[in-house]
Amino acid sequence: MQPAPRLTVALTFDHDSISDGVRRGDSPVKMSHAEFGVRVGAPRVLELLARRSIPSTWFVPGHTLETFRDSTDAILAGGHEVGCHGWFHEDHAELGTDETTTLLARCRDAVTRRTGAPPVGWRAPYWSLDPWTLELVHQAGFTYDSSLMADDYRLHRVRFRDEHGTRKG
Repeated sequence: MQPAPRLTVALTFDHDSISDGVRRGDSPVKMSHAEFGVRVGAPRVLELLARRSIPSTWFVPGHTLETFRDSTDAILAGGHEVGCHGWFHEDHAELGTDETTTLLARCRDAVTRRTGAPPVGWRAPYWSLDPWTLELVHQAGFTYDSSLMADDYRLHRVRFRDEHGTRKG
């Protein structure tokens, strides 16, 4: 009888909180919806992960990282990885290269200050990229991007400047 295969699962969480609502200027009702995750959901998830000794990765916008310091501290106390997820959960397909470069550095610096080490992972807010975003992520020193989904367990290798069209030929 062969031994049962070992199951490996990567658990990741987007910990946006109110970052996107601040950027958009949302109403108090929408802002309260966005606070649920950081005030109620994240503590429940962290407790479950601790109870089961499960490591995870949390992709956190810089605004959330700095505004909700207790939540960030709880993630770090649990031994979880913290990756970058923008600053205000901005849409990178709408940004220019200079603004993207600035925001990547701003989030990277915030994670480095809070964790004591530069982050290695990045996930695009809204899973939205322009043709240059991944190249800028790579240039910013990130080891991996968690936005691409072309496979279920094999890494999707980042390719720059893919072009697809509707014309044959």
